[in-house]
Amino acid sequence: MDKRFKNRAEALKYLQESGFRIKKSKFYSDIQKGFIVTNKDGTFDIDVINNYSKTLKSNNKDVSDLQEKKLKKEIERLTQQVEKLQFENEKERGKYILRSEFEREIGSRIAAFDINLRNMFYVYASSWVDILQGNDKNISFFLEDLNLKLDIALDEISKTNFDIQFNGG
Repeated sequence: MDKRFKNRAEALKYLQESGFRIKKSKFYSDIQKGFIVTNKDGTFDIDVINNYSKTLKSNNKDVSDLQEKKLKKEIERLTQQVEKLQFENEKERGKYILRSEFEREIGSRIAAFDINLRNMFYVYASSWVDILQGNDKNISFFLEDLNLKLDIALDEISKTNFDIQFNGG
């Protein structure tokens, strides 16, 4: 059989000893308003009193601390959800790409650069031989032309701008 309180005073005492802030007048008023169901014999079931206690403020610091911790965790969880949704929206708008996609893009650009640079060597080899004319004093002209061709190749690879931010992954 469930525990019962014999009368109002006993039920009120139980609530106050459990750390709830409730005065006699408020408790009796809530009984009159029907917020607390009384048995026909004038007793109160503990389940009814415990359910009623959920509507009361507690003097119990442990309960307040737990509620505060719970609220902080809930706020933290909601904040993380909002940040995730914002990131997903920005990703859909093209602000972010997966790191693997970025690395694939950079890799393909480097491969293209490598091919272009090696092709440039073959295309301009004969003109560089002409610049040198078998004379090592012409090396500065050769290097100047080589750097010019390298600048052109680097310019080609740098045509796309990236706004890169790494967020894990």
